[in-house]
Amino acid sequence: MHSSDPQLKQKNAEWHALTSSRKQISQHSHGALKVMHFMFFSQQGLVLDQPTPIGKMVNGQHYCTLLQYKVRPALHCQQPELFEHGVTLSHENSTPHHHHDVQNVVQCWGWEVLAYPPYSPNLAPCDSWLFAHVKEQLWSK
Repeated sequence: MHSSDPQLKQKNAEWHALTSSRKQISQHSHGALKVMHFMFFSQQGLVLDQPTPIGKMVNGQHYCTLLQYKVRPALHCQQPELFEHGVTLSHENSTPHHHHDVQNVVQCWGWEVLAYPPYSPNLAPCDSWLFAHVKEQLWSK
């Protein structure tokens, strides 16, 4: 995620006559600064948006700590009914997600992990509808 305001097509949509001119929209220049966000959501919406600290290496221990101290408490607070029916976790096949600590914690909690294709050139299943919702919630933050 670049460190600029995300633009939504819906925010800039306007009706114009064929002969009228369109207003100019300034383009943000993207600097070298990029921030990776871990986003966790359920059918009810976004549960947690956690930016990774700049310079922090994302590894299995970081992801495991994030699950233990951020995701699980946020889920328990926002949607306690999920713990009664069981949590199903869907994440991609990146190395941190398959770290032994992550697998042990998820198994200890009794969470189910959905299988993800070994290689998919397409977006993740959630990405097709998620990006617009994420941009809306992150607007001007």
